[in-house]
Amino acid sequence: MNLTAFQKLRSGLRRHGVPAAGRDLLSFELRLRTALEEVGVFADVEVERTPDHDRLLVALCSYRGDLTEDEVAWTLEDLWADLGHSHWSAHSFLTDRGHVELQAGSLSGVAGSYLTVHLVAQAQELPAQRTRSDAPVAVPA
Repeated sequence: MNLTAFQKLRSGLRRHGVPAAGRDLLSFELRLRTALEEVGVFADVEVERTPDHDRLLVALCSYRGDLTEDEVAWTLEDLWADLGHSHWSAHSFLTDRGHVELQAGSLSGVAGSYLTVHLVAQAQELPAQRTRSDAPVAVPA
């Protein structure tokens, strides 16, 4: 889904629902952090709650530099499919070289609460390969 369409849907969530709070928000925060840490793709995971109803949770993380942005987006899409509420859920991606953003929202039920997430993932720098001239040299004693 393109970002403009997602933002319109998210605005509808805000007009017709109540934001997740308390235990529900804390539970989702912990589930998101755990999922990001355990999937084997992300490191340096940070997840925080915010007062901004367009992004009740903000997450920052890094991903392995050998992965493409598409692979990272697919991984995040799978995570969101597992984490988002089953009643209604939508998401959008912004990608650039070494950078993937997920904006997502879900609704727990007809009269339920909504959750919004903004996640930013950045590629880790791959360590430079040593050349023969950089390799350590054994010095005789």
